[in-house]
Amino acid sequence: MAATRSDATNTADVAGVAIFIAAPMSVLNAQDYRDLQRTITELIARVKNIPSVDAVYFAGANIAAPAEFSDPTSAIAADMEALDRCDVFILYYSAPAATSALVELGYALARRKRVLIVAPDESILPFLIRNMTERPVTPLLPPVERIFSTDSKEVLTWLISRITPSRH
Repeated sequence: MAATRSDATNTADVAGVAIFIAAPMSVLNAQDYRDLQRTITELIARVKNIPSVDAVYFAGANIAAPAEFSDPTSAIAADMEALDRCDVFILYYSAPAATSALVELGYALARRKRVLIVAPDESILPFLIRNMTERPVTPLLPPVERIFSTDSKEVLTWLISRITPSRH
């Protein structure tokens, strides 16, 4: 019997890529939360159609408002488990915020996951993240790719180009 992955959005056989999407959700006001959740939910729906993707984890997938997030103890346990299983970590950083998503980014970097940071522009990123690029600034970090846009279509294009096996 094949091993399985369970996450906030689906359960799938382990055979392909697992993606973890992080965003500063719990610190947003209700309208910004709904807007960002809608953007990420639309992205997830498209990503699930990529044949090489088995699982997508997004903690805010089924949470209607910031006040509904679980207690920090169970949230960190679920997040770290999903981070350990993921192959690709995507940070949607739509506005400067003191957010747990930055802790998740640090963990993904420490675990040497493939990382994509999505932000409207470089100026909103925390200082140390601004210099992370495809060529690591230190051998301790994996390459970090960035998209300066919050258009989910650009993220989808990046994913397809990076995780879909080429056909020869």
